[in-house]
Amino acid sequence: MGESIFRIRVQTLEGELSDLNNEVPFRVRVVRDKIRILHIGGKPSYDMKAWRLFLTRQPDVDLVSFYILRSLNDDPEARNNELSLIPFPYDELFSTELEKFDVIILQNFDFNLYFQPFYLSNLATFIRQGGALLMIAGDQSYHRYLGSPLEGLFPFEFDDRAGRFEMAPQNAAVVQSHPLIRGLENAFTKMPWSGYHSITSLPSSTTVVRFANNTPLISFTGIEQGRVLSINSDELWKMQMSPSIEGGGMFGRFARRVLQYLTFDPEMDTQRIQSGSWQVGQIVKLVGSDQKKRNWKISKLWPNGGEVLLNVADSAQAEILVPSPGVYQVEADQMPEPFVEVTQEQPWREEWKYLIAKDSKMKTLSESSQGKFFRYEDREKLFDESISGQQILNAQVEPWVRSSMSWIWLLLGAILLSMSLDFFLRKKRYWDI
Repeated sequence: MGESIFRIRVQTLEGELSDLNNEVPFRVRVVRDKIRILHIGGKPSYDMKAWRLFLTRQPDVDLVSFYILRSLNDDPEARNNELSLIPFPYDELFSTELEKFDVIILQNFDFNLYFQPFYLSNLATFIRQGGALLMIAGDQSYHRYLGSPLEGLFPFEFDDRAGRFEMAPQNAAVVQSHPLIRGLENAFTKMPWSGYHSITSLPSSTTVVRFANNTPLISFTGIEQGRVLSINSDELWKMQMSPSIEGGGMFGRFARRVLQYLTFDPEMDTQRIQSGSWQVGQIVKLVGSDQKKRNWKISKLWPNGGEVLLNVADSAQAEILVPSPGVYQVEADQMPEPFVEVTQEQPWREEWKYLIAKDSKMKTLSESSQGKFFRYEDREKLFDESISGQQILNAQVEPWVRSSMSWIWLLLGAILLSMSLDFFLRKKRYWDI
């Protein structure tokens, strides 16, 4: 996924005046058609409702959801055949149907109440082969997975309290910058949190938001070809509802970025160069998504490629004045691949400024149309040539003035008279045609 630059080129033919328009670069953005998500909620809550509303409103999400409204230990005071609830189809979901999804969301879900741990082995294989898992905390969530096949895939480890869910007020702090939370830092730091699991971060994982007692709130990791993201709270819905947080829509923005990260969207890549639009004569500012200092090298690829335009050492950003239309390449340290950008102005438009009419070409063109060729210096000889009767040098036509067009006014008057008569007959005589 992401953006790619392609170029189409046709072979230059003999006698072409310019080959600038023989090659055209263009940008292609590849996006997912649908994100297939399996959302399993352990019990009703405000947080589960917030996630469900968000997922159902995303046009590119194909959602399959199961929400546990009662467990096997609950007593509904009614027989099973009197209830409209369907059995939880765990066997199909975690065996034959699992590979059909891109993201699995386990929200405050205790699997021990419904199936044996070996079903989670299928989920672990799914993640290693390129799938994604989103774990959302709750009073029956993380600590239930201690010793399960998923424990080794989590971006955290259980402490001596076995990851139990604790209710204690905590403040949160942003540990490091990341595209996942950029611009949303206040939503995490200004909101009071009251519930979390007692877990600790792993050195191999990334924690971007942490509680005051060093317990990770938002953490994630890569597992072979897949990804796992952990949200250690069931109060994320408050980001949208709490009036103390400036700027609405915080929950939706963060949830969307979570899906982008889990589906390997390049916009969530920390090793990425960000820039504005490339316009000729305008200054473009380049900065890495991690905002670290690095060495920059900017060169022109096409046309007349190979020229290095800028070298900047040990700087968090680089600026360049775009000199001319074309394709440019930006190289920076610690970036997996160069960044390629196309100016909004197309280079082939420049060819019209440099085209020169050749006498031989113009003479051949005039002879092919049975005409005559005159050089600019001999332009006065043009008036000595006889002009055939079929040629018209100037014609002036003024419509609605000549007498031959007077019948138009009569036609217009007849139309107006018929419309007036029709109106009179309809309104006064109750006559319809």
